[in-house]
Amino acid sequence: MCPRLAAAECDVDHYRREVRSGLLGLRWPSPPSATAHEYGSSLPGNATEKTKRQRAADTPKDTPKDTPKDTCLEGAGLGMFRDMMFANQKIFLTGGAGFIGSHIAESLLAGGAQLTIYDNFSSGSMENLHKIEGRVQIIRGDICDYPALEAAMRGHNLVSHQAAQLEILKCVDDPIWDLQVNTGGTINVLRAAKNLGVRKVVLASSACVYGQTDVEQQSEDHATQPNWAYGVSKLAGEHYARIYMTDYGLPVVNLRYGIIYGPREWYGRVFTIFLKRLFERKPLVVFGDGQQRRDFTYVGDVVRMHNLCLASDRANGQTYNVATGIGTTVNTLAALVAEAGGGLEVLHENVKEGEYSKIMPERVRLPAELKVMTLSPAKALAELGWKPEVALKDGLQHQIAWLKDHLHRWHTVHI
Repeated sequence: MCPRLAAAECDVDHYRREVRSGLLGLRWPSPPSATAHEYGSSLPGNATEKTKRQRAADTPKDTPKDTPKDTCLEGAGLGMFRDMMFANQKIFLTGGAGFIGSHIAESLLAGGAQLTIYDNFSSGSMENLHKIEGRVQIIRGDICDYPALEAAMRGHNLVSHQAAQLEILKCVDDPIWDLQVNTGGTINVLRAAKNLGVRKVVLASSACVYGQTDVEQQSEDHATQPNWAYGVSKLAGEHYARIYMTDYGLPVVNLRYGIIYGPREWYGRVFTIFLKRLFERKPLVVFGDGQQRRDFTYVGDVVRMHNLCLASDRANGQTYNVATGIGTTVNTLAALVAEAGGGLEVLHENVKEGEYSKIMPERVRLPAELKVMTLSPAKALAELGWKPEVALKDGLQHQIAWLKDHLHRWHTVHI
């Protein structure tokens, strides 16, 4: 079997026979002895010479090194298994019209799945699904509507739950609503899956479950003390998942996403604000000293990890960080975007947390702002052989290429 999902390192014919014969759970041997730091140095795109030599040694000689420009799937190493990974599997995907969900949807269809997307389109868009419309069943529905959810889920054997309320300011203003959607909706998904005999559920959680921290990287066993209601509602969903696993035998996997970026990202976070101002030829505005650290992870890498967890029995009952382990400061991010824009000016504005910017009146600095959000991917590497493959500089170019034709979508800030 495959030590990891990489093209030239797998016996493809053997893999195809096992998956198509119904052995969906993959048996993973001991993964390669690698570390999270192989991904790069603390500055994305600036790997050490040792790291570069290691990458070169690990790269199969017959594998193209250029990332295709038109799709995040091949760019994340998924193209090899487009026609086999989920053959004959009936998969139910909540939030499939959203940013991450739509990329997952494309990969599942490419892997041979029979897919149903369940989305209320509060933030998702049919535009995200234009590549697959007509090849997937799309149901407009709400995860808070249990009867409708259960009826739509009936007949599926795998569930991916990506639907959520994502906006931090909304959770601050209305924590009850945030709890109803993120925790109540997750309970509905778990309850329906248990009642219908679903084989596995993969849940989208968040790095926000950790809260403020002084450590360089948060591992999965780090203390969870969310500083926003959003993180509380996501953490509660994880605990309910544990209950459904231990009390009812429902296999569940929790994925704690870092800051995910890439084509189709919604407009509101600092990365998107910078990119829109790049296209508007306006100075980039950094709040405070710009030393806040974030773990920016490309959406294609997230899709690859998601699919590994959906396919592998080894992931059952586990919680994984889905991140690079690299803490990129907002100053570094601004410098990368400014360079991509041909040398844009970068301004610093002393905006207090919870207050609006004077330079960008539509933009508010988040209350209780996180100083560090950097997650360790070591567990995912050790247990599933997953590690991020798309460096920030490269992912930035993918997102810029997409934005050239989709700037009209970024007209309202969501945060």
